[in-house]
Amino acid sequence: MKRRLFFAGLGGVYLIAFTSLGSQVLGLYGARGIRPIRALLDGVKAVCLALQQAERYGTPMAQTLRVMSQENRDMRMSEAEKKAAALPPKLTVPMIVFFLPVLFVVILGPAAIKAIAAFS
Repeated sequence: MKRRLFFAGLGGVYLIAFTSLGSQVLGLYGARGIRPIRALLDGVKAVCLALQQAERYGTPMAQTLRVMSQENRDMRMSEAEKKAAALPPKLTVPMIVFFLPVLFVVILGPAAIKAIAAFS
């Protein structure tokens, strides 16, 4: 009886997990998702086109794939550099609001305590 109840509960947990996964996947992929599916299809189309051209013109497939992978790495690196360049302006306000007050308390706190103790 306990074993059956355990497996029924486990099945319920899996049902809830897969149901929530289904709703999350719809938000990730699709026309209005975080990662539109056409972005994935563009990469697949580019690889297929490159392989077709390599076969048509007789160039080695390995060389074609190496060139494509290097181009993809360069594109990803440039995107990462763009995101990294945009980060400091976005972090300026949170640093001023959250980090500097704590820094002042840590630096000036002991001095303020000693000053209060000396005057009292």
